[in-house]
Amino acid sequence: MQQEKRTSDTARVRHAVTIIAVTILMEYAVNAVIVLLLRLFPDMQSAWMGQIMDIAVYLTIFLIPCCVMTKWSGWTLRDLNGEGRPDWSVYVMAVCLAAGWNLTATLLSAGMSELLSIAGYAEPSDSYVLPIGTVGMVLQIVQVAVIPPLVEELCFRGFFLKRAQRAMGVWPAILFTSVLFWLAHNSLTILPLAFGFGIIGGLLRVRYQSLLPSMCAHFVVNGTYIWVNWMQETQGAGIQSAISAAFILAEFVCLIIGVVMAARKGLIADMHIYMEESWLVRQRDWLRGIFTSIPFWIVLLAAGYFTYCGLEVLG
Repeated sequence: MQQEKRTSDTARVRHAVTIIAVTILMEYAVNAVIVLLLRLFPDMQSAWMGQIMDIAVYLTIFLIPCCVMTKWSGWTLRDLNGEGRPDWSVYVMAVCLAAGWNLTATLLSAGMSELLSIAGYAEPSDSYVLPIGTVGMVLQIVQVAVIPPLVEELCFRGFFLKRAQRAMGVWPAILFTSVLFWLAHNSLTILPLAFGFGIIGGLLRVRYQSLLPSMCAHFVVNGTYIWVNWMQETQGAGIQSAISAAFILAEFVCLIIGVVMAARKGLIADMHIYMEESWLVRQRDWLRGIFTSIPFWIVLLAAGYFTYCGLEVLG
């Protein structure tokens, strides 16, 4: 009887992981089709028209597979978002945690870059393109700071987390979807930021039954990326240094505020509870279910290939 339960647990996890992996493979397929179609047309003459195309492609890659699989699961957008109605303090905490973790992750990523360079591996440098004019800047804000928080949260902390949580339990689902969130960014050095934010976003979604706090935090992280890079491209060296120092100090203060609020609101205590009590299946059966899913292996190998080659996929 015990062996039958373990087999059933493994099969349930494998089924959930396979559905998630198939959704990601559908995203890869949509991406590939769009890339082929775009090659049939000449480059856009206007820079901001190219930005509009990028936004449309990004939405298509994520939303079509996610909406198809969500509907197939019998869920609605409300099911993905949740029934929770967090108060304003939750949003403040979410933003502070995200901003504070951004500082921590930056330091960790710098250390990873050094280790990778010692090992002889160097990732392509992150290039920022300064938009042309007001229209270009507005489109860049939409493209980087608005659309990804909406779409990625619906996908990773919405559909993926909900599907995984039902099969694995809270903490395994958060861990698994955080790994997927990192893999989607096709970078080794972004591991601390993406994985850590996946943990924070997953905890917020489970604890408050709403995607809105993690969306808000995601918006701040991506919006900060635009602001910092714009500052570096347009301001003098002296102003850059002063603003950078102020920005680092602000992130440090946010880290302290976020951790204190998380402790007072019981989020940290909930995290420990999730770690200890929220496993629907044993760790061994959970891992066996994940790594016996063939579609997951395809996703894992594809993500590794994209990362190694420095290719940008999923938008």
